[in-house]
Amino acid sequence: MSNPWFRFYSGFIHDEIIETLSFEDQRHFIFVLCMKCAGTLDKKYPENVPLDRIVRRRLGLDGEAFEAAKDRLIQSGLVGEDWQPVKWNELQFVSDTSTERVRKYRERVKKRGASHKGNVSVTPQDTDTDTDTDTETETEKKDIDVFSDEFEEWWRDQYPTRKGSHSKVKAKTSYIRFRKSGVTKEQIWEATDRYFHELLGDKETKPRIGTEFVKHATTFLNDQPWIE
Repeated sequence: MSNPWFRFYSGFIHDEIIETLSFEDQRHFIFVLCMKCAGTLDKKYPENVPLDRIVRRRLGLDGEAFEAAKDRLIQSGLVGEDWQPVKWNELQFVSDTSTERVRKYRERVKKRGASHKGNVSVTPQDTDTDTDTDTETETEKKDIDVFSDEFEEWWRDQYPTRKGSHSKVKAKTSYIRFRKSGVTKEQIWEATDRYFHELLGDKETKPRIGTEFVKHATTFLNDQPWIE
């Protein structure tokens, strides 16, 4: 399946095998990863169009230069004879595809909605007063107050404060918007823990993360990392 992006780890620049490759072959390998992500390597081609011809055109190589580059990548253990990247599936996740993430998210929302409907007692509406409307508005306000308090705790204890008050205001707006839409506190906080664990492996070291490695809180929330 074609995907607009794939997981590429920072350890690439320290990998002993990668270090043995020339700059050109490192570039060739990255191109192979891009082709795998785009579905080029898994597509069914006519018998008269071998995969090597497709890869050759993508790499911009021909003749002996192409064959030599292929041999070097195979000998390094980075790709197979069929150009498939070694251990690709171990480094990628099915849930990374946006289609799969959205499908699972919608299923969870649908289940929550069905659960709420089954637990709600329906009472006749009093058309002579605005009590129901007032109650709903008051409940909404209380929810926002709760979400606001949650955000303050999340901002203080779960996510490092990096970008000042303006960034905090924007992040708070996003946080409350997602909570109002049905995303649970647990989903957001667990996703935050996973994010920093992937960066550091140790939550206690969060304050020492360099700014360049941490997403803006608003960006993190808008990416909806809790959708798996």
